[in-house]
Parts: sequence; structure tokens; C-alpha cells
Amino acid sequence: MSTGEVLPLTYDQIAVLRAHPPDNTFGQYLELEGPLDEDRFCHALHRTLSECQGLHSTFVLDGPEPGQIAGTAVTGPDVLDVTGPGQLATTWIDRELARPMDPATGPLYVHVLFRLPHGRYGWFQRYHRLVNDDPGMAAIVRRTAEAYESGEAAAAAPPETRPFAPLTVPLTSDARYRESDAWAHDRRYWEQVLAGVPRHPILPGPVSEDEGQRHATIPADGALARLAP
Repeated sequence: MSTGEVLPLTYDQIAVLRAHPPDNTFGQYLELEGPLDEDRFCHALHRTLSECQGLHSTFVLDGPEPGQIAGTAVTGPDVLDVTGPGQLATTWIDRELARPMDPATGPLYVHVLFRLPHGRYGWFQRYHRLVNDDPGMAAIVRRTAEAYESGEAAAAAPPETRPFAPLTVPLTSDARYRESDAWAHDRRYWEQVLAGVPRHPILPGPVSEDEGQRHATIPADGALARLAP
């Protein structure tokens, strides 16, 4: 539950805000082949999402200093049936990817389990970069696989493992690093490495349809741990 306390941002979060890309989100779609216990999977994924405290934040961006409020409600996963004629998971995903995620209101992640024809399933996940990154997404897949296989006997996620650490852990670590001699040393190092590099970024060209998609086919035959990329 949210306490309403406005917490600071990490340096990485501030960098995300300063970058101002058109879309600050990322995600992936995994197709699960083989028998899958739908209720068990949804329970395992919901448990995993509950453990990821950093996902459940909204952001205050209209004050003198940006901040974040932790503790919004855990949502998902949703289950969508696209087994009927003319129903496509890709159509729904395209609409979702075009939907802006508002840091001020959240939620800043989406998880959907698609029921596909012939008993297959697809798992779509999307995040705002203020609350997760690619390694964190992979960790969520691995943790969900572990919880699915272990069921109610699954051990708690390691509390210091990103993205499962309490929000205070990265904030404290970030503050200590920025106050340390290592911060100044690293800054000098990168200033030397990047000396002479143009300060105006070169914008990338158009992304092809194939380049803009991350698709993987993975087994779900009772060994869901193999989900982990």
C-alpha cells in the first residue's frame, strides 16, 4: 500500500527522464508450446510481480524535483482468449505498444497471457524504463519459471536481487556511490574516453518490422524453468 511519501530517483531514472525518447518502454513476447496449467502460471506470475517492489511506483514530475511514490496496487496478469476466427494476439500487442504509459498514474508494466489456437499460449510483457530494464525482465521470467515449477513451496526471492530488492536498496546504493570517490573517478574516466565525441546524438534511422520485434518460441512442457533466456 502506498504511504504517499515522495522518494528521490536514482541516477539511472533521472537519465531516462532526460533522454526524452518518443517511447520509453520495452517488452517481449514469448510463445509457450506444450501443456500449461493456466491458473498455476497466473498465480506464479502474480506472485513474482508482487515481489518486484520497484514496478509499483508512480512518478511526480511537475514539482521542483522529480520523485516517486511506491506501493501502488499489484496488477496482472490478464488473460485474453484469441482462439476465435480473426482474433490475433499481434493486433492487441500493436495497440498496446502504441498506448503511452503515463508515469504519473501507472501502472508502468503490462503482463498478458494469450490463449492461442490448438492449446498454445503466448506471454506478453511490457515495462516503462523508469521501473525496469532488460536484465530485470529476464529475472522476472526466471523467477516466474521457478515459482511455477515449485508452486506454493517456492522460496521467497532473494531480497537483494534486482529487480526484487526493496526500493530503498537501489536508492541507498545509488546515493552512496554518488557521494564516493568512485563516482568522481568514473566521471573523469568517461570524460576522457568521450573527449571529442560530438555532443549532438545521431538519431537512428527507421526500425524495420523484424528489428522492432522480439519473439521467441519456448517449451512449456512442465519444465517452465526453460523459459529463462
